[in-house]
Amino acid sequence: MWRFVFLALTSLLAIAAAPAVTLKTPPPLAERNAALPRIAAPVTLETARINDALDRLDHRWRHYMAECDESARGQDMEGSTDRSAEVTLNRGGLLSLVTRFDVYCGGAHPSEGGYALVYDLTTGRPVNWIALLGPGLKAHPSGGEDLDGVTVGTVASEPLRALYLARLGDAHDATWRGECGAALADGVLDFILWPDAKTRTLQIQAWGLPHVIKGCAEPVGLTVHDLKRLGVDARLIEAIQGP
Repeated sequence: MWRFVFLALTSLLAIAAAPAVTLKTPPPLAERNAALPRIAAPVTLETARINDALDRLDHRWRHYMAECDESARGQDMEGSTDRSAEVTLNRGGLLSLVTRFDVYCGGAHPSEGGYALVYDLTTGRPVNWIALLGPGLKAHPSGGEDLDGVTVGTVASEPLRALYLARLGDAHDATWRGECGAALADGVLDFILWPDAKTRTLQIQAWGLPHVIKGCAEPVGLTVHDLKRLGVDARLIEAIQGP
């Protein structure tokens, strides 16, 4: 029993004290289309695995840019793609990236999308959000494809949904609550999540919504106090809280 506790605490301290990786920024994929950053050091099996995943995502985006342009030209229109990439946290054994994009591939209106990429530097794989969120939030995996064909891992959680809607409602007036709030409350919400070092919060945002209400789904930041109260895994809290 005590040996197990000691090993668990040792593992927790190692993850919390893990240094940041060194990142490099590749050249843009095209005008207004950022490449995802890569890990320059340390070079390990785990970081190589993450870089391979980022290579595949950039390759997918290049393919999507060509598809978008072809679709627009087929309608005698001019297509456009605009992708950004931001590192939101690089410490505590976690690397978090958020990508956003706006595209026009023909049709009645442009589209927008994006997703969060959060990697465990000790394994080189995406974090297990269900384990990190803990049993109290009763989260389960969901997900779907974004515009570029990438499968996005999301979570659904009724307690998280209730908190998200309450925080958004508190931040807006009655008009917003009557329009956006009502639309968001009408059904299940799937969330992308990412830790943010600047605000020291876990950001959550509803994902995969119909175009007409996408603008309603703003990110909401959960503070370290919120996360402790919700029973979120201490590894995530330590990484967000930082030194």
